[in-house]
Amino acid sequence: MPEKAYIGLNQDNCWTLYYGDGSEDTKIVLAVGEPFESGKAIRAVLDDMMAWAEENGYVLDAPLYSKSDLSLEDIIDPSEWDENSNV
Repeated sequence: MPEKAYIGLNQDNCWTLYYGDGSEDTKIVLAVGEPFESGKAIRAVLDDMMAWAEENGYVLDAPLYSKSDLSLEDIIDPSEWDENSNV
């Protein structure tokens, strides 16, 4: 049976694959990906992280609650909010 893992951002705002389902007391890093960039880059990075997880025997699971104190406003440039606010 595959082990669980979840994707989040680390303290350096890099996409990170963590062991478990988010209920663990300590975060165990399995892999670190590219730095967060808003837009279409997100899909490519997540695809790479999901492929790595599958190739290494992990199944992705989403934590029941956010494992970070970051909000989208903290990591996305304010000008991008303005550009996309009319969508």
